[in-house]
Formats: sequence, structure tokens, C-alpha cells
Amino acid sequence: MLPAETQKLILETHASVKVVQDQTQRLERAMLGNGRPGLVDRVSLLEERQSSCPARENVTFAVRNGRALLWAAVVSALVACSACVAAFTR
Repeated sequence: MLPAETQKLILETHASVKVVQDQTQRLERAMLGNGRPGLVDRVSLLEERQSSCPARENVTFAVRNGRALLWAAVVSALVACSACVAAFTR
């Protein structure tokens, strides 16, 4: 490779590295924060608040309770159907 070509490739590589370095610095500031809460801190706070939210706990209980009632209705319907079949077959 000629020295001029080598120099040109080095300059192109340096420009690419500079762009990547700038992007990395911006992403690092966004993730970790630059004197303010970064993305990592904000997501941790949101997860903490969501897991301890009383409304979320009430909804979870209601969903579980609703599922139990649905299963009770399905079992009751099956028992009633089997009783009808038994009554008609005698």
C-alpha cells in the first residue's frame, strides 16, 4: 500500500472513531445521568413504584378472585350437566 493511501485510510478511520466516541459519550450520559438521574435510575424508580403500588395489588387480587369464580361456575355447570345425563339415562 502506498503511503498516501495508508494516510487516507488512517484519516477515515480516525473520523469514524471520533463519531463513535461522541455517540458513546452521549449514550453514557443518557444512561447514567450527568448531574441528573439517568435512565438507569429512572427505570429503577419506576419499577420500585410499580411493584409497591396499592392499586396494582388490588387489581391482582380482583383478577385472582374473578378467576376463582369463573372456575367455580365451570365446575358447577359440569356437575349440573352430569346430573342431567344421569337422570335421563336411568
